[in-house]
Amino acid sequence: MARRMVCQYGMSESVGPFSYADSRTGNVLDGLKLNKPLSEETALKIDLEVENIIRGERVRTRILLERKRELLDRVAEALLDRETLTKQDFEAIAGERKVVAA
Repeated sequence: MARRMVCQYGMSESVGPFSYADSRTGNVLDGLKLNKPLSEETALKIDLEVENIIRGERVRTRILLERKRELLDRVAEALLDRETLTKQDFEAIAGERKVVAA
């Protein structure tokens, strides 16, 4: 997903808003077909940006899980008891949540 963000959708400050993916060519970088061969420098920039995205999201995930640890434990305990939870079960444990747009 992170590689597609960078190579296909141009979602990168350091690599730039360019798409390096093209389904018509045979050049492949981790499953993405590339529209032209990449230089070593560009490939390295892409790899570093992908790594930065993954590391950043890992940190964000850890922070979120730590903040929501009590809820996570309650849900885990309910799942151990019942194996499955309905939406109503989850809302009874967590309370209704307001959906926030990304």
